[in-house]
Amino acid sequence: MQLNASRIKVLQAQDDLVNKMKDDAMKELLLVSHNHHEYKNLLKDLIVQVWTNTTYTNFNVPFLKNFYKSISQVIKQMKFMNTL
Repeated sequence: MQLNASRIKVLQAQDDLVNKMKDDAMKELLLVSHNHHEYKNLLKDLIVQVWTNTTYTNFNVPFLKNFYKSISQVIKQMKFMNTL
């Protein structure tokens, strides 16, 4: 019983840490989203990361509506680089 209680405490602590990291990331993303240049660079880095680390030929890229043009440019750039 005591071993199970210890495991539960460890798992709860890990869960709390993951939730805190997720909340911190959401706050940081909100701040970044107000800076067009920084947001565009972040999305570009994330798209490149997904594109280079996956075997999928199709994937969804969620973004804010007002960044459609920037994201389209990044994706076109990636498609061009993929053809080289």
